[in-house]
Amino acid sequence: MNNRLNISTKSLSKAKKSLTTRSPKRWHEIFRMKILARQKLFFIFFLSIFIVANIGFSLSPLLALYGWIKVAELAFIAFYLARTITSRVQLIFISFLFAIGAFFESILAIFQYLNQESLNGVFYFFGERAFTGDTPGIANASIDGTLVLRPYGTFSHPNVLAGYLLVSLVMIWSFLLRSTNRWIQLFAGLTLLVASIALLLSLGRVAISLWALIVIGIFLRVFVRRMQELHTKLIVLGIFLIALSGIAALHIPRQIVMRFSQTSLFEQSVTERTELLTASTTMISNHPLLGVGVENFIPAL
Repeated sequence: MNNRLNISTKSLSKAKKSLTTRSPKRWHEIFRMKILARQKLFFIFFLSIFIVANIGFSLSPLLALYGWIKVAELAFIAFYLARTITSRVQLIFISFLFAIGAFFESILAIFQYLNQESLNGVFYFFGERAFTGDTPGIANASIDGTLVLRPYGTFSHPNVLAGYLLVSLVMIWSFLLRSTNRWIQLFAGLTLLVASIALLLSLGRVAISLWALIVIGIFLRVFVRRMQELHTKLIVLGIFLIALSGIAALHIPRQIVMRFSQTSLFEQSVTERTELLTASTTMISNHPLLGVGVENFIPAL
C-alpha cells in the first residue's frame, strides 16, 4: 500500500514539475490558440445575428433567405477547394477541366457570332437559350452604326462569358501549358487560340483589356529575362510587329477598335451603371446597418 502511495505521489510531482517547467513558447502557443478560438466564436455569433437581422428586415425575407443559402454554398465551395487543392497536379487537373469548358464555350460563341443568333438544337440541353438580335433585352453592340449581336455561349450575358474565358485563359497559361504531356500542351495551345478569338468576339471591353495587359506582361517578361542577345530580341520584336499587322488587317480587330473608340460616358451602358450606382448609394444611406437584404437590390429599386 505504501509503495502504491509512493508511486502515485511521484507521478503527481512529475506532472506538476512538467507543468511548471513548460517552456514560455509553449504557453504562448496555447494562449494564442485560445484567443483564435474565441475570435472565431465571436465572429460566428455576430455573423449569425447579422444574417437573421438581414433576413428579417429585408423587403422579401424568402428571397433574402435564398440569397444567404447561395452565399453559404459558395463559401463552402471556396473552403473545400482551399483545403483540398494542395498540389500542382490538382491545379493542372482543374485547369484541364476549365480548358474543356472554355473550348466548348468558345466554339459555341464563335458560331453564335457568325450566325448572329443562337444555334438551338442539342445545345439547349447544355444551357443555351434561344435568342436573336431582335430579342428584347438582348446584348447588341453598335459598331459603326450597325447592331452586332454579342455571343452568349451558355451564360446569362456576354460579359459573364468574357469573364469565364479570361479566368480560363489565365489558368491554362499558368498551369496547363507547363504540363509534361505533349498532347495536353497541344490542346492547351489550341484552347488558348480559340478562347482568345471568342473573347474578342464577346466585345467585353474590360475582359479584353485585362487579357491584352496580361499578354503584354508575359511578352515583356519573356523578352527581358530569357532573351539576352540583341539580334534574338530584334527577331522576336519583328515577328510580334508582323503578327500585330496581320491581326489589324482582319475584320474582327476593326470591330474591336470601333467598339473601344465609340466608348463614351453618355452611352447606355455607362448611364445605366451610373443610375444603379446612385440607387445603391441611396440604399446604403437609408439602410446603413442591415442593408435591404441579399438578393433584394432589384425589388428595392
